[in-house]
Amino acid sequence: LERRVAFLDVHPECGMVFSTYVTIDASGRETGRSQPIGPEGVYPSSELVPRLLRHAATGTVAAPTVLVRREAYDAVGGQFDERFPHVYDLEMWFRIAVRFPVGFLHSWDAAYRFHEGQSTIRVRSGGHSLLFLEHADALLAREAPALRLPRHEFRRQRSGWLLSVMLDELEAGKRRAAAARLRAALREYPAALVT
Repeated sequence: LERRVAFLDVHPECGMVFSTYVTIDASGRETGRSQPIGPEGVYPSSELVPRLLRHAATGTVAAPTVLVRREAYDAVGGQFDERFPHVYDLEMWFRIAVRFPVGFLHSWDAAYRFHEGQSTIRVRSGGHSLLFLEHADALLAREAPALRLPRHEFRRQRSGWLLSVMLDELEAGKRRAAAARLRAALREYPAALVT
């Protein structure tokens, strides 16, 4: 916390700061470390927003590492969006990154615990991630059109999430719904089946 407060004091333009993190299991044993997004420092919206969109599934920003300025919450609305029950934190960080530069610390000083009871393991989130991608694109179209993913990249991302939802539906025994998702994914980005 002290490290993050000091960073925000030095960089008053930043809406939030986050860092790399250690992953631990239910017993507290270290199981891995997140990869740095780049060098420590301040990332403008033009750099961080596309990265958040391209790497939404890999946890670029982890909740235990984040410190947000009150002014940033006030500017974007300090409530989590209930339409995104499994990626609500990502959606909040995204809204902040669209409006403010964001700080990054290269220090594994926070732990993210993975265990069987947490919703990110119990619940399939392909549908939530697909909804987030579409929401993020619409938000950028309104507030920062220059930050939107190129259309071919957006279509590739959307197709990938449609395939993820298709797999979830197959596992749930929903064959017709899965077939519809597959057709939609291939219409969106025909090379999706290969990639």
